[in-house]
Amino acid sequence: MLKISKTLDDRLLELSQDNIESGAWISLIKPTAEELIITERLTEAPQDFVRSALDPEESSRIEIEDNHILVLINVPVNHEDRPGEYDTIPLGIIVTPDFRDDLPGTQRYPSKFYRDPVQIFQHL
Repeated sequence: MLKISKTLDDRLLELSQDNIESGAWISLIKPTAEELIITERLTEAPQDFVRSALDPEESSRIEIEDNHILVLINVPVNHEDRPGEYDTIPLGIIVTPDFRDDLPGTQRYPSKFYRDPVQIFQHL
């Protein structure tokens, strides 16, 4: 499922792929091959970044390529048939150059209280 949204005035707006804009979030859950291609086209992110979370054996990591940032983490999911047990699955977060300007801690917010998100992730 491909969903594009953006927060505006404390409301979450759903956008179409035809009117995507800076600051929008793209959510992919069990994406089809077509949705992967659409996402790669919209974000101009490297193909392996967009597809990285589809491999259940992927390890947590941070990568930077072509001014795109991939943050891949493993998140826990419960077993529905075995309460109290869980596995982990990869969750990929890709920061694109267009969206990077909208994050706190970049040039728009020069303050000692904010840090670049990449630096924060590197220190975890």
